[in-house]
Amino acid sequence: MSLTIYQVREAESFIQRIWREQIESKLVSSFHGLSTGSKVAVGAAAATGALVAATVAVEAAAAAYAAAIAASVATWVFGEGPYPIKVISESYATKFFKHFQGEKLHHGFYIEHPRKEGILFPASRFHAEIEKEQVHEIVKFLRANLLLKRYKIVRVDEERGSVSAKSRDIKSAVDFQAAYNNKATTLIEWTYPDPEVIPLTERLVWMNKFEIIRASVGGCKAKSGVCLEDLDLSFGIRGSVAKQVGFSEMWLKKKTLVVEIESLSPSQAAA
Repeated sequence: MSLTIYQVREAESFIQRIWREQIESKLVSSFHGLSTGSKVAVGAAAATGALVAATVAVEAAAAAYAAAIAASVATWVFGEGPYPIKVISESYATKFFKHFQGEKLHHGFYIEHPRKEGILFPASRFHAEIEKEQVHEIVKFLRANLLLKRYKIVRVDEERGSVSAKSRDIKSAVDFQAAYNNKATTLIEWTYPDPEVIPLTERLVWMNKFEIIRASVGGCKAKSGVCLEDLDLSFGIRGSVAKQVGFSEMWLKKKTLVVEIESLSPSQAAA
């Protein structure tokens, strides 16, 4: 799944600068070509005059071009690879996107929600908010399908293959935390004294990622146990793009979600 990365800034001035730099680099190349060999003196003078005149023309043309582009399109894309960054103006972003928690948009990098249209997250908070959303969906899924008595969800900062190899004698999320010390973080934990099924009232957009949880819960009347799920919030972004946008290295590594649940059957709840 790809991410759409936006940089909110004055789009028109940005387009003008990029276009001018591209044209001027070609003019400078032409200048150097004219000032070689036996034509150094005459060629350099002529090229200098031409470069000055052309630069003035470039400035005027760049301004007109940038104004036309900014008026006719919403975004200007730069960067190479699968995740180019789109530059948008503050006014456009405010008009067409919902900002995270209704905060005002400022210049900087934003990530569009991968599965919900028109919502922008500040890049620095994107991963934490998506993780929180995924965890909340897991809880809603569990409560909709089980008489949930207790649950605990822990993030372990190691890949599931590594965790699975060490988990033969681990029976609970508490055991995982003891085994992994500072690599384990409790994301949420709750106990319900009067378990009840809470039907879903909204579409869950992340649960198709968590096949093990869905398979473990499906058809169960009463369930106690631990599920391990892969958690990859990098969305494939690495290297210079991640650094430019300001992603923390911690979020770019694969992790494991440890989901411990205890639920009752209808007969147990009625007893």
